Amino acid sequence: FDERQYLILEEYLFNFFCAELDMIISMYEEEWIDPPMLEKTLEITDRMLCNSDNEEFIKLANEFRALLVKAIELNTYVVLFF
Repeated sequence: FDERQYLILEEYLFNFFCAELDMIISMYEEEWIDPPMLEKTLEITDRMLCNSDNEEFIKLANEFRALLVKAIELNTYVVLFF
């Protein structure tokens, strides 16, 4: 994801992670989402996908969702760095 894509994800998704999961995702800082938080992160992502009509966000969120699903399957972390 690039800077422009980050800003879209921040507006439509990451701000909800911050509010609901006490997680700070910001540009130029690394954020680790550990396995116990992945299910809740996936739940929020699914909810935001259902509530959005922004096609660019939907495309990006689906890519992010695929990363979350793979991490859950492998019981590993997702690391975000923009």
